[in-house]
This record gives sequence, structure tokens and C-alpha cells, in this order.
Amino acid sequence: MSGAVLTREAVSRCFLDQFTALTGVPTALFTLQAHEADGIESCVAAQHADGYCATVRALLGGGGACDLDQRQRLQLAGIEGTPRLSLCHAGLFTYLVPIAIETRPRCVLAFGRMLVQDDALRAQAVGRQDRFLEEHTVPRHDCNRLREALLSSPSLPLQTVERLAEAARLTGPGLASLFREEDLVQAVIDNIGHEVQTRLQAVIARAENLRDTLRETTRVQLAAELDELLNSTLSAATVVQNLGDYLSEYRFRPTPLRELVESSRRLYLVEASHRGIDIEVGLPGESGAGVVLEISRAHVQHVIDNLLSNAVKYSYHAVPGGRRVVRVSGTSAGLYYRLVFENYGVGILPGEIKKGLIFQDGYQGALTKGEFRPGAGKGLSLVKRVVERHHGWIEVESLRQSETEPHKGQPHLNRFVIYLPYRQSSQGGPGA
Repeated sequence: MSGAVLTREAVSRCFLDQFTALTGVPTALFTLQAHEADGIESCVAAQHADGYCATVRALLGGGGACDLDQRQRLQLAGIEGTPRLSLCHAGLFTYLVPIAIETRPRCVLAFGRMLVQDDALRAQAVGRQDRFLEEHTVPRHDCNRLREALLSSPSLPLQTVERLAEAARLTGPGLASLFREEDLVQAVIDNIGHEVQTRLQAVIARAENLRDTLRETTRVQLAAELDELLNSTLSAATVVQNLGDYLSEYRFRPTPLRELVESSRRLYLVEASHRGIDIEVGLPGESGAGVVLEISRAHVQHVIDNLLSNAVKYSYHAVPGGRRVVRVSGTSAGLYYRLVFENYGVGILPGEIKKGLIFQDGYQGALTKGEFRPGAGKGLSLVKRVVERHHGWIEVESLRQSETEPHKGQPHLNRFVIYLPYRQSSQGGPGA
């Protein structure tokens, strides 16, 4: 568990303990896991032993039914997004305050397992208990005991509940900021993990190539191979050593784009050669500095590394005696520079492009399944964020080479095009 999560839990626990101490009602914070009804976990809670709840759980032979009811009510509160009194399946009220981050429900603050001193709400509680007793065919003598336990539960005036609810709602933004900070730290960790993984793939490819050709390798060739292996290893180590760069803001400086492309080409050259793939680079100004863009060098290097790595990794191996080609080219497009990555290999379904699925964090393409090509599904989501932070955009094409055959297993011409402005303006767009 990361330090950010531990900090968030510690701060949350402190708040919950104080809220409970001041109000006398149990308080809890539940995390909502997207798309998983069973993924709700109590982050922290000041658990107060409650006679009625304990009696109900014992009657049902455990807390499974109670836990299911709680999960369903929490999920509903997250979906509706509105603070509300929620009545449990056995007749006690809990006040639920959903907390969203950028419109996405993330957690629910809950307080009370109580009755409310209001005639209408009290009648609702008793009616819900009657239904619960009937559904579970509870014997009469147990019904009387449960009714007594319910009516003996903590009871708060409606005005007090409303004041507590307002206090809980006011804490929402503070709790949301804790989760937001955790998300930012996790995004940085994902960035670094992917960077290390990408470079280690190059190390592995070079090591495999050295192993396969060792018997026929001369001392000069061996020295050259070991130099390349060392460079790839140092590249991975640099990511860890320069951790601070990933935690800092973007630094926009005039940067020769060709330097970044050539650095990436050298990084994946051995892996490409091992697969029978040539990497062709065609950028204007080959004899000079070439095109210069105002970019954050470390971030755009990540974009180029990722797209070139994918182009090599998802290209089909060349047939014996033949070669495959991965092409990187660039042209001017008004205020923007158009950088193109092309390969011939595993395709992308039209729906994955149209719906933007390939840019979702953790998504792995349907046609990559069974291809045995490693990947965590994080690279393109990071690429998209970096390009958009530069006020650019990405276009994707995947053209099936045979219209009469199914997509699966058929070669596709894949083209990723990124548009980056020559200059960044203070207004958040391309500069003149």
C-alpha cells in the first residue's frame, strides 16, 4: 500500500473518530469501487457495538444479509449523488453523504445506526422492521425481542440529524481532496512503472539477441552488444534516479524533435532487428537540427518511446529472408507539427478507436489477446494525457489489409498521428 493511501486513511480515521466523539453516533467512510457491487470496502469506521444490529446478525446466522443491504444502499447513494437518510432492511436509519471526484462517485460518508424522532420516520422504521420479520419468518417471541431492541436503539431529534448532515456535507470537499491527491500520486507511480517496464523490455530483447548469437559473435561485436545492453539498462535506471522529474510540472522549452526520435530509435533498434523489423525515420532537416517544438522534453520523450515501442512490439515478424518496416515521419500542419508512427501487424477494432477505448487506463485491445505480447494497457492513456497537456491531439487508423477475412489474426496497417503545436501560448493553445 502506498504512503499516500496510508496518509489518506490516517487523516480520515482522525476525522471519523472526532465526528463520532462529538456526536455520539457511529461514523464510517466507504470506498466505492467502480462497476463492482462487492467492491465496497469500509475504509475506516468508529465501530460502536449496537445491540439491535448484533441481535439481527445473530438471528440471521451472520452478517451476510446486512452487508449486502448496506452495499446496495451505498451504491444507490453513489449513483444518485444526493445526501439522504437511508433506511436499512431491518429498520434503522443511516445518513449517507456521497462524495464525487470530477463527477465520479468515489466514496460515501455515513453516520448513525439510529431512529429519528419524527412520527412519520418512526412509522417508516417500524414498517420496515415488520416487513423484515415477515420476510425472514421470525418466530413471535423473537419478534417481540427485536421490536424492543429496535425501539431501544439510539434516537436523535430530526433537527439534530439535519445539523449533523450539514456538517457531514461540509466535510465532503476535504475528504475528496484526500482521494484526489491519492489519485495523482498513483498516476505518477503508473507513469514511472510503465517507463521502467518499457526500458526493461529493450534490455530483455538485447539480452535474448546476445544469447541467440553468442556463438557466432566476435569480440568486437560482443563489445558492441554489451554496450547496447548497458545503455538500455542505464536508460531504465535513469527513470528511477530522475523520479523528481515526474513529480514536477511540465517544463516547456524549444527542443529539436529529431533528437527525441533518434534516442527512441536507438533504444528499440536491437529488439526490432531481432524481430526482422527495420525502423525508418524520415523527418525534415536530417542534416541539421530539424524541426524545433516548444515541448516538455521528458514527457514527449515518453510519448515517442511508447508509440515506437508499441509499433515494434505489435508488428508481425518478417518472413524468412524478408523485412518488416516501422516508419516514423513528420510534416508541418499549420501551427502544428504532425508526427506519424506506422507499423504492419496486430490491428485495432474500429469500435475501440471510435469509442476511445484504447486510451482508457488498463485497456488492452481485443485483437492482442493470444498474441503473447506483454503490456499493461497503460501506455496510451499516458500518451493521450501528455499530448493533450501540450494542447495537441491524437488520430488513429487501423486498416485491415484483407477485407474478406476476419480482423483476428489478419495484418493491419496501423497509424498513430500526434499533433503538437510549434509553440505553447499563454492562453492554452498553439502560439503563433
